[in-house]
Amino acid sequence: MRDHIKDNLLWSIGDGEHVRIWVDPWVPSIPGFKLIPPDIGNQHSNLVWVKDLFRPGTKEWNIELLNGIFSEFEIRAIKDVHIPVAPRGDKLLWIENRTGQFTTKSLYSLLHSSIPSSSDVSINTNVDSFPWKKLRSVKGVSPRIIIFIWRLLHNGLAIRANTRKFVSSIITECPFCDNAEETIDHILLHCPFSQAIWFASPLELRFEYHPPSLSNLIVGWLNDNDNLQIFRIGVSILWCIWKARNKIIFYSVHLEIHQILNATTNLHSDYFEPISEVMNQQNT
Repeated sequence: MRDHIKDNLLWSIGDGEHVRIWVDPWVPSIPGFKLIPPDIGNQHSNLVWVKDLFRPGTKEWNIELLNGIFSEFEIRAIKDVHIPVAPRGDKLLWIENRTGQFTTKSLYSLLHSSIPSSSDVSINTNVDSFPWKKLRSVKGVSPRIIIFIWRLLHNGLAIRANTRKFVSSIITECPFCDNAEETIDHILLHCPFSQAIWFASPLELRFEYHPPSLSNLIVGWLNDNDNLQIFRIGVSILWCIWKARNKIIFYSVHLEIHQILNATTNLHSDYFEPISEVMNQQNT
């Protein structure tokens, strides 16, 4: 329960005197609302509070200072943080309530929504309920990937479209293509970059004409009892696409398709067997 509360708190900046730059959640358009501390050594060791990022004696961002520390994405996200002109202290908000006030009712609703049920799965799926028990029982898959699949099927990833529900000024464009709103289905399946990864992968999947929903795709893999290897490879690809997306968001690092596929191969091999052997067995 403590994690549910902590993950849904966001500081609204007033004077910036009580919010720590690198520790507290205060940047709405960044996943997790927290900045990643850069390797700045002792040069900027005096930067502790958000107010330290203002021009001296003002409540305006020190752009020259920001340019020397943060990535372009982070700078845009910081500049989007509203700073009130009138004097006001910093305020901690509970984002699960439109008023920003914490209530037991809103916490109950949040906890209730995290309980798996058939309604959590996309309405496009052809099954009455998602096979959660089977998902948990599949061997040869990293536990963190199973948790990742559970979160994405519950729309629980820090996607920009989700964060915009609470912060209207957030940047919502897909970090891969910059040409569509970032939703879970888009970033993992529908984006042209992701589609190129799927087609170049050992699965050789093509989604450009009739892309399925993620829930339908995963259910189909799980229901193929004769070849759960496809599920293992498929979820490894989903995970590595997500990690590549996060590298762009947090580090401004753009991976090539072959790098993402190499990461998929290594991940699958660590927990089961080389993908090449899997595909050879499938073709015999």
